[in-house]
Amino acid sequence: MAEEGTSYFLDTSALVKLYHHELGSEIVEAWVTNQAVQIWLSELARVELHSVFVRKVREGELTEAILQAVLECFREDLHSRFQVVPLTDDIVERAISLLLSQAKNHPLRTLDALHIASAQAVEKSGLAFVTADKKLFTAASGLFSRIIDPEAKVGLGP
Repeated sequence: MAEEGTSYFLDTSALVKLYHHELGSEIVEAWVTNQAVQIWLSELARVELHSVFVRKVREGELTEAILQAVLECFREDLHSRFQVVPLTDDIVERAISLLLSQAKNHPLRTLDALHIASAQAVEKSGLAFVTADKKLFTAASGLFSRIIDPEAKVGLGP
């Protein structure tokens, strides 16, 4: 369980687990329901979450009614539970720098660089970067003191 005052930055692969039951959902739900925990997201996650759930409708995994319920719940959480990092020029520049310095050796993708740059902009001591994306986990491993894969229930750092 999370310690009081803990902060987590969720990328979209981790955020989806809150609204669609899958491996790792329980750990993300525990963090989000703990009011002593701060949950951070990139503004990018707002767009990506919509994309993920629209795809699930297109592929027949979810109904339109469930899509609307999920999106309404997400909108409520955006206003009441999450701290959203806006995509600023500074974050875009940080993402470009990450791509130039990291993508030659790691499979760092454009949107992943924006998530990392957004998390770095939070600058909270002990902030845990959370992703279920294996490539992003690898790319971010040397950049944060704490990184967690909720599917594996393992992480790097204290």
